[in-house]
Amino acid sequence: MSTPSDQQPDHSRTGGYYPAPPPPRRNSPGCLKIGGITCGVLMLIAVLAGVIMFQLFKPMFRSLSHSVNDAVKVQQQGLSLWNAIGRYKSYTGSYPNKLEDLVPKYLENFNSMHSAVDTNRDPNHVSWEYFKPSQNADPSAPILREDYKMQNPATTDPNLAIQQSITITVGGKIVPHTSTVPQPTWHG
Repeated sequence: MSTPSDQQPDHSRTGGYYPAPPPPRRNSPGCLKIGGITCGVLMLIAVLAGVIMFQLFKPMFRSLSHSVNDAVKVQQQGLSLWNAIGRYKSYTGSYPNKLEDLVPKYLENFNSMHSAVDTNRDPNHVSWEYFKPSQNADPSAPILREDYKMQNPATTDPNLAIQQSITITVGGKIVPHTSTVPQPTWHG
């Protein structure tokens, strides 16, 4: 009689090869588990950093948004004035001597010439500078300009403002110009 240790297993179905032993059982956490936890922690840190950065820069983004809206309003108002000047010239054959000549036939009232970003709160104040062109003026010649200051979104220092200038040419091209201008401060 033969004992179990004397018997050889039948490997005829595997072509005579012995099957590989099963992998050893691990007692430590797997690579995927550690990687997943690390990735999750890093993503949580990134989200928290993003929220903190957003809160820190929120005033700057809000100020920038207001500045862009102000610039758009000024450009739209300038083009409205430019159109009124064009209608005046088409009807009379010449450019107006001053912007006030556009009221009431080409502009409803003086408020149309008062910029929403002008610090002068008098609604009859003309915010725009008008350059009366010659009859056959070059289309690139300036006809209107509005200068205004706005808060610099990159700083909370009220003494640093952004000087914005919008020029509209005879041909209707809008030419913006921006520069940072230190504001005078009172030392008393």
